[in-house]
This record gives sequence, C-alpha cells and structure tokens, in this order.
Amino acid sequence: MRSSVYVAALAAALSSGAASADEVKVFEGGRYVRVVAVPAQEQIKPLQTIVSVTFPRREIATVGDAAKYLLRRTGYAMLAVDAEAFPDHARVASFPLPEIHRRFDGVTIASALEALAGGAYRPVIDDAERTVVFELKEDVDRDGIRRKRGI
Repeated sequence: MRSSVYVAALAAALSSGAASADEVKVFEGGRYVRVVAVPAQEQIKPLQTIVSVTFPRREIATVGDAAKYLLRRTGYAMLAVDAEAFPDHARVASFPLPEIHRRFDGVTIASALEALAGGAYRPVIDDAERTVVFELKEDVDRDGIRRKRGI
C-alpha cells in the first residue's frame, strides 16, 4: 500500500512536466508518508490555473479591462501596445465586455482569455516576457470575415 501511494505521487510529479526522474526529491513525511517535492502545475504555468471570477461592473467595462483583471496576480500582464503597431489588440481590448463574459466558473485563465478574445481573435502569450496580446486569427480577414482555407 505504501509503495503504491509513493509510485502514484511520483508518477503525477513526472507527468506534470515539473521535473525529470533525476530531479524529483522525495522526503519522508512520517512513517507512512512520502512527499514528492515539486511545485504545483499552476505554479509552473500560471495561466493554467483554474479560476472562478465575476468581473465587477464599476471597474470592468471592456474586454481589455477584463483581461487585465484576470492576469493581475499571475505575473503576466497585457502588453502595453501602440494602437498603430498592434491594431488588432487595440480593437479587441476596446470592445465592450459582453454580459455573457461577466462571469467565468471553473475555467483556466488561458481559456477565459480565449473566450474574451472572441471567435475572430486569439490571445498570444509570450512566456519569456510574461505578456499577453490579442491578434487576428490567420483564417479571418480584417473585416472579421472567415476565409475558406486554400482560397
């Protein structure tokens, strides 16, 4: 029994991508407890944190406001962009926040950002700079009309 719990904890740590078999540290937490010392998945990839959030009406009026609110404790931020250099981002960020997007329950932060972006846009996440910017999807033209592939 004891070894099966240890093996399950070790397998979970390795499958999360947190560490390789050589890097995993195991500590005895008591006679029957072994603790695998690896960070939680949310600590490694903050935008994969599952959240439930309701955006306050007084503070949050636009998609950009909502995205900033989602990111505020993750270490990531909305890229401060020049509207001429990043027209897609400026456009999406200025959209009024739809009522259906006022509340998210049990979703990852990355998924909530995708929903906020809408069908024609997508969030682009730069893990090195810890920034997020919205851009038009490749199969959508500037008027928001989907193009058929291969045309």
